[in-house]
Amino acid sequence: MRVIAIAVVGRNGVIGDGHDQPFKFREDFERFKATTMGHPIIMGRHTHEAIGGYLPGRTTIVVSRDPEQIELSDKESAPSFAVGSVEMALELAEALDDVCFVCGGGQVYRNMWDHLTELDITEVHDEAPGEITFPDVDPDEWRCLVREPRGEFDFTRRFPITHTERLTLVPVGPDDLDDWARLYTAPDLPEVPMKRHMAGIQANVEHWLNDGLGYWLVRDSLHDAPIGVGGVRRSKELPDGAWSLYYRFAPEAQGQGYAEEMARAGIAALQLIDRDAELRAAVRPGNAASMAIATGLGLQLDEEHDDVQVYTRKVSEL
Repeated sequence: MRVIAIAVVGRNGVIGDGHDQPFKFREDFERFKATTMGHPIIMGRHTHEAIGGYLPGRTTIVVSRDPEQIELSDKESAPSFAVGSVEMALELAEALDDVCFVCGGGQVYRNMWDHLTELDITEVHDEAPGEITFPDVDPDEWRCLVREPRGEFDFTRRFPITHTERLTLVPVGPDDLDDWARLYTAPDLPEVPMKRHMAGIQANVEHWLNDGLGYWLVRDSLHDAPIGVGGVRRSKELPDGAWSLYYRFAPEAQGQGYAEEMARAGIAALQLIDRDAELRAAVRPGNAASMAIATGLGLQLDEEHDDVQVYTRKVSEL
């Protein structure tokens, strides 16, 4: 399940004073409504009380030390639950949907931090009074893929940077055009104009925004520049919307087990957001290294054609 923290945060990190949030922008409210509509929203008791009621079109899950003291909604348009921990809230939300939003307050964000798959933050340019803060967002741990300036504030979307034993996996964004183009420039590929490379990056960003997962740039400690690109993302070509594994590494990084290490991180990320997903890997016949990686990951040969072999497996079985 995708677990998305959504918040309005002042320049000094403040999100409230314990009674209300300091910033109220109509455009942000409308965006919050459109973004969360139809999905479970998780919040603490103080945040629920500050809202002053249950929001229609969403299931509200209130986290409280005394859940039996929470007065629940009696409206079908605004179902609600009260639970005693964030773990119980997540379990309930996952039974309801494949996306949920964490709406505060400060302690709930902190308790949820290790479970979050995305950050949807409205960054306000002004500071605000108050003692309730949003957790610090480390740029070495979260990559900002979208920033939409709106005058007094910016809408932003961030996704986690993944670390393995040897690799740092960074979601690919518009700032990575030169590295993306370099990794896709090789004798075995036709020359591609830069605007097509940028279109490829923009398509990848859309995968992150719409599906919660896309391709990474792959870095290691031995090279100054990224050594590869790849990951797991939902296929637009397949009618069942299956997830596909892909990777491409620079020649100097091949043969060192990096592809399998990155692929295992991709599988782990997919298991977090869609444990019922089917994963596919398309391999050219005769590519013994990629065949070995596919089978080593636990994928099974499912289709054989003249130009491709397709390996598949439910990620819950990997």
